Amino acid sequence: MHTRRHLLAATGAILLPRPDLSAHAADLPVPLPVPLPVPLPGGIGFRILRNGSEVGSHQLSFEQESDQLRVRIDIDIRIGFGPVALYRYRHHGTEIWQSGVFVRMDSRTDDDGDPEHMLAERHPDGLHVSGSKTEPYVAPTGVLCSTYWNSRMLQPRIISSQDGRLFSEQISKIGESQVPMSGEDAEMTATQYQLRGDLPIDIWYDANGQWAHLTFTKRGSNIVYVKL
Repeated sequence: MHTRRHLLAATGAILLPRPDLSAHAADLPVPLPVPLPVPLPGGIGFRILRNGSEVGSHQLSFEQESDQLRVRIDIDIRIGFGPVALYRYRHHGTEIWQSGVFVRMDSRTDDDGDPEHMLAERHPDGLHVSGSKTEPYVAPTGVLCSTYWNSRMLQPRIISSQDGRLFSEQISKIGESQVPMSGEDAEMTATQYQLRGDLPIDIWYDANGQWAHLTFTKRGSNIVYVKL
């Protein structure tokens, strides 16, 4: 989701075999003491609304095996009139954490016929990133990808989970408010954060640190994520 082509993409990926991470275990940075906001069992799902009309979905599933967490992300968006599609977006990604540390993400995206991809993988000298819109680089310490489910993402630099670019952001904590959920008059209390920079969004997290809501405006259209 970063422009019309990027602000609608939290992540995407071809599902690759699990990498052997044991060789680099001693080189992983010290994880933050705060537990990851993992909604086990199950996952997180959102309806995506454009100017009040539903145009797609964003689903995340979480698989925990021993000390490894695998997050799968699927986004499907269709904008059109009746059977005629004017815009299609498909995004698939896999994010891997080990012992509370982010170690890998890969994604593949079909942005209305334009392919995008990215790969972030931890090595002894840091997190190596490559993608369809960037030269390979080693990311700054602690930087995460724009997958949104984890509030640790809220840092001045964020890796695009669609094409690998390194975004710069100004982040402000706005405060608590009520946000909609699916269901008649359903709401929840969550804390709002405002990002302004390469990724201009407003995002909310609930009291457990789980992703609750997302909004942004692009080319006159209001995009709203409503949690299922």
